[in-house]
Amino acid sequence: MKLREALQISHRPQPDGEPFSLDLVTGFEPLHLRVFLSAHVRMRLRTDRQVLVRTGLFGDFSGNLERTIQAAGAGPVIVTLEWADLHPLLGWREPAFVAAGFDEPVFLQEIETRLGQWSRILAGADQIRIVLALPVLPLPPWVGRNLKGQRSRLVLELDSLLSQFARDAARHGVRVIANPVMPAWDPAKHLMTGFPYNPVFTDALANRIAEVAMPAAPKKGLITDLDHTLWRGIVGDDGSDGVHWDLDHQARVHGWWQQFLAALAGQGTLIGVASKNDLEPVAAALARKDLLAPVEKLFPIEAHWLEKTESIHRIAAAWNVGLNSVVFVDDNPLEIDAVRQAMPEVECFFFPANDPAGVAELLERLRELYGVESVRDEDLLRVASLRQRVEIEEHLVGSGSGAEDRFANLGSRLKLDLRRPAAPRALELINKTNQFNLNGSCWDEADWQSWSARPEARVALLGYEDRYGPLGNIAVLAAEQQGENLMIRSWVMSCRAFSRRIEFATLQCLLECWQCQTIQFDWRKTERNEPTAMALRTLVGELPASGILEISVAALRKSLPLLYLDNCEVLEN
Repeated sequence: MKLREALQISHRPQPDGEPFSLDLVTGFEPLHLRVFLSAHVRMRLRTDRQVLVRTGLFGDFSGNLERTIQAAGAGPVIVTLEWADLHPLLGWREPAFVAAGFDEPVFLQEIETRLGQWSRILAGADQIRIVLALPVLPLPPWVGRNLKGQRSRLVLELDSLLSQFARDAARHGVRVIANPVMPAWDPAKHLMTGFPYNPVFTDALANRIAEVAMPAAPKKGLITDLDHTLWRGIVGDDGSDGVHWDLDHQARVHGWWQQFLAALAGQGTLIGVASKNDLEPVAAALARKDLLAPVEKLFPIEAHWLEKTESIHRIAAAWNVGLNSVVFVDDNPLEIDAVRQAMPEVECFFFPANDPAGVAELLERLRELYGVESVRDEDLLRVASLRQRVEIEEHLVGSGSGAEDRFANLGSRLKLDLRRPAAPRALELINKTNQFNLNGSCWDEADWQSWSARPEARVALLGYEDRYGPLGNIAVLAAEQQGENLMIRSWVMSCRAFSRRIEFATLQCLLECWQCQTIQFDWRKTERNEPTAMALRTLVGELPASGILEISVAALRKSLPLLYLDNCEVLEN
């Protein structure tokens, strides 16, 4: 992006509403970084809003950091650190006398003390979204003594102190970015204006900051081919012992792929298999003890002679996710083209089995698509709960006393977390859940934090388990209470929890916690939220395409189906 384009995006007229605000903490003059950052953040917002970038005083990094953290609003805080902020001797614009008897231990102690102060400030800001960019400018040549080609001890000590600071920040939830690898410094502009970066780097840095501060939702599932992808060879011809993924058989790239799939499964990503093969040899190969991918995490396995597009549809349906959340990887370009043409929502990648560099590049690209900040217990339960859901639906199909007996024997236990502030999992569920979703509305993180801090706001995060095992936190209800009325603005539930009447149990438990006489649902029909419509019809009858659905608490209680709860635990501040 050019500076002129960034200015045009930043100054584009805004629809009604307040601008999106964020804070930029620097010790240097922010100048073009502020413009590029405003443009890149605006491009990532769900609604077209202007972006207000607040900055501090020139040359006062410590003061800017402390004041910003103390007064931070709901928006992110961007901290861009340079060497001169640690000590004047490390800067190019800051005049500093270099004594003949330069005392390195004292110098390093001063920097360590300063970093420690900043680390404590960041540690006390655990409810603020903070992004940290580390120094990219070169250290001045009057710092350190070294032979040609050697890194001086002083520079290594500085690197160590900075690395420790970054590690401590990350432990407290700060998002530390990986700086773009390209020339950054513009010496002339730095000396003339106080802004140190060239335009190309500034654009790349602002884009990287926006990516980390406002990350895209990760993909939910990956569907892999088998022959010449998960392993080298054709299992139908070579047999289960004739396919390989080791170095001895020049098949190590397939071992890479299996290890990568294992890592994705370990963070809760769904892994499915679509292969044109007979099931028997596939099952035998997947049963090998030396397989590096966890076979119990591969679900479902579509091994047959139907088209790959049919397999992908069936896998996505079993997962209950949209095709735009799915990636397909295959070594056959014809299969990839067929899927792309028939299912443009699916992101497809070619597996270059004979090009190790290409496979390494593919893994890096996919790592970005599936990046998550943390792994929660419910993420690790995802595959097991999907398998359980299939079993439960088979048992609960039907009507009459038999079905009721099976509901009664589920042993359902709920945990309602009403604590403030709401756990991050709540916003994650609202923004990524499609099928059981009251209206399809998504929230920007800053707007969510601002709204949920209001006294009238109510947020419930629901955890669930039964005799089939725990599902983790699988539902969220966000509402506003005005007197005796409760307006439900967002209500979502993971597809893993379907067919257990959990949606109705949620309402029953909440009525005991949030006292009201009437409930309103901010309903809107979407392409995929028919499960929500089915639940609402049980409560209020026929539905409009959109509108406020109102029902008295007394009428709602009468509409609820028979529920079987062994326990409902409530967590409050």
